[in-house]
Amino acid sequence: MGLATGFVCPSSAPAADTPILEVVVMDVGQGDGIFIRTPTKKTYLIDAGPDAKRGVIPFLRSRHVSRIDAMALTHPHADHIGGAVDVIEFADVGEVLDCGRDHPTPEYRRLLETVKSHGIAYRQPRTGDALNWDPLMNVLVLHPDAPHYENVNNNSIVIRTAYKKISFVFTGDAEEDAEQVICDRFGPSIQADVLKVGHHGSHTSSSPDFLNLVRPRYALISCATGNSFGHPHPETLDKLESIGARILRTDQDGFLTFRTDGQTIHWSRDKLPFPRVDVSAGVEEHLGSPSWSGHGIVRDGTLTLAADPGQNMWTNVSSAPMWLRPLPEDPEWSCEASIMPTDGWKTEGGLVLFKNPQNFILFGVQENQFVVMSVVHKGKLTLGPEWVTYKPLQIGFRVTPTRLDALVYEESKKDWKAVWELDRVDLPKFSENMRLGFYAKSWGSRRAEMTVRGLRIYRGAARISSAHAPEEDRESTGPK
Repeated sequence: MGLATGFVCPSSAPAADTPILEVVVMDVGQGDGIFIRTPTKKTYLIDAGPDAKRGVIPFLRSRHVSRIDAMALTHPHADHIGGAVDVIEFADVGEVLDCGRDHPTPEYRRLLETVKSHGIAYRQPRTGDALNWDPLMNVLVLHPDAPHYENVNNNSIVIRTAYKKISFVFTGDAEEDAEQVICDRFGPSIQADVLKVGHHGSHTSSSPDFLNLVRPRYALISCATGNSFGHPHPETLDKLESIGARILRTDQDGFLTFRTDGQTIHWSRDKLPFPRVDVSAGVEEHLGSPSWSGHGIVRDGTLTLAADPGQNMWTNVSSAPMWLRPLPEDPEWSCEASIMPTDGWKTEGGLVLFKNPQNFILFGVQENQFVVMSVVHKGKLTLGPEWVTYKPLQIGFRVTPTRLDALVYEESKKDWKAVWELDRVDLPKFSENMRLGFYAKSWGSRRAEMTVRGLRIYRGAARISSAHAPEEDRESTGPK
């Protein structure tokens, strides 16, 4: 993860009181989801991923974002609009921008019905439209002129934003036909410092003419690890390298955060760009002590839980193996455990706060590639399941009289982070009957197994940093 050569500026990060444009290309798997916070603190989304519970909503929740001034949905494919309805249910959305290309899918029909039922302003922007997103920015629609392309991707809304000397181009899945129309209409004026690469890095996008006019320093590709399309394609990577662009990919780099004062760019990559937590030394718990009970095996200090196919833990029933003990008596406490879950389809294991089969909280690792949070209250799923792509070895809880935070540990940074910050009013009532423990479950055809190699409980709540703290600056670049 060394610094890119060229364009390096020795300037320091922007002053705290400087208006900042923040752009985050979120890791949503195989899809697009981009968060924008403007210099005057307005918030926008460009696309919402295939499932907003996987990356978009956890990110918004961690930043305490409850208002989206506008959500631009570039085109009606599910990997771009699949999460839009959940975003509307989660946040106050002021306006939805849609390319207007009819698409006979349940996801698109449900989206339009939800926009109408919620009374949300609806707009179909067209080439040359200026979007009034922020008085300090110029936001221009580059495409489409009309939704008449047979190829749905070529109807994508393409947007260029400029804040002083720094500019971004967001392409959706626009392919070469759309790119050529943009080139013919706007020419060199589409130049940008940062390009969200079209169609997840497919060879059907990123034509030489388009790239030679944009000439980005940074090329951002949103795609999933091991996706079935082979994105990004080698031809696209070769073309991006040939123009000297620094390539960043969500499948390799996670969330990509860019912050600019309009003069320089400061960027970072982070698997989990969430608030940091300061966890002090805790007391080792002996899982084999009499205070623990359940369907598990403890040997040499290691707990093993195994769930056969069909053993689950969900509304109105709890057949999943659990290992439980009473909650710490302190009003503020935290805990962390080192876990190793099954690497398999439809398997899950992790921490549980359990009252009874109709009231519990799960925070675990699913299929050994996501951290996942679910809350069941009075037999109903009231939160989740929400996912973030991550493979942690240690997870934990932080509990105060008003909050519960789900924590993960990043080994590479020796750093704890809060993936979810939940108000206690949204959770099952904590009581004397609530217990802390571990669970394993399988809702597929494969046996799920999880090992716990240590648990520490901390007296007093761990300190957590502001959710709005800037990411660590990895590189600074000045304008061309």
